Amino acid sequence: MQGTPRSLRPHIGIFGRRNVGKSSLINALVGQEVAIVSDVPGTTTDPVFKPIELLPFGPVVLIDTAGLDDEGFLGELRKKKSLEILNRCDVALLVWDGKNRLYFRAGNSEAPPGTKCACPRCGEQNRRNPSTP
Repeated sequence: MQGTPRSLRPHIGIFGRRNVGKSSLINALVGQEVAIVSDVPGTTTDPVFKPIELLPFGPVVLIDTAGLDDEGFLGELRKKKSLEILNRCDVALLVWDGKNRLYFRAGNSEAPPGTKCACPRCGEQNRRNPSTP
């Protein structure tokens, strides 16, 4: 594993909202504390890269990222960096805590009216337009 350069390893990015457990997941997968875990939203500010041996796949790089729902000026910079990582990943893992509905969309900060919830447990319409069939 030590002989494989980081650039030649498949990159696996871990993405999701703030405080859904992305850093906890990478720590659990690696078996050590490589990412800071906190109840404070926005703790992860820069991507955390960790080369590991992931059996049976071999050497990979796990990447912990900032929350995709970050806010404010610095939050926008953190989101931009996370999206740059997404574009460079070979595999993207979405971590979701189930507290919020999950919408499939591209580039919008909110689901458009009439968009169905992608949550498998409810299958309802989104909150913005619950009367749309």
